[in-house]
Amino acid sequence: MTQAQGDLARRNEALEQVKVAIHSALDPEIRRKGVFIRERIPTPAGDLFAADYFERRGTDFTRYQFGLSDTPANVDLGLVLRTDTETTRNWEVTALLAPEKQLFHLDLVDPLPGGGQKVAIYQYYVGQPDFDTVNAKVMQILRGEAQPLSGQPGSLQGILKPK
Repeated sequence: MTQAQGDLARRNEALEQVKVAIHSALDPEIRRKGVFIRERIPTPAGDLFAADYFERRGTDFTRYQFGLSDTPANVDLGLVLRTDTETTRNWEVTALLAPEKQLFHLDLVDPLPGGGQKVAIYQYYVGQPDFDTVNAKVMQILRGEAQPLSGQPGSLQGILKPK
């Protein structure tokens, strides 16, 4: 409700309270939750769900995932904001990234019929961007206003039309 009203500060406070409630729940099953659906975006091809993976440390993980299911089965499909050691290291070697920084990238990852994946990188971020920054870029992608920096535009299983 607060997001729809444009009160992002109250929305962020409420989300932090949700995370605290999950981490301090009496039920151990609830405490193990590592993801929640943060937003549902209506599209002509069906709803797109924005999964928010709780803060994670380390070098290889998905932070946000925009996909067609409200129960993400594969964290590496859809529009995903992720980070990985190899890409971060490559940017450090070329002096584009300070050693203490972590590189994130927004990718459109489509499964290939014969197995494997088709990946298009739409945006790089030095450090972890906030949800609203990523969501704004996702909306540009969905409207066809953004082209990938590398790779070919994907279909996101029919939501996006390849150009």
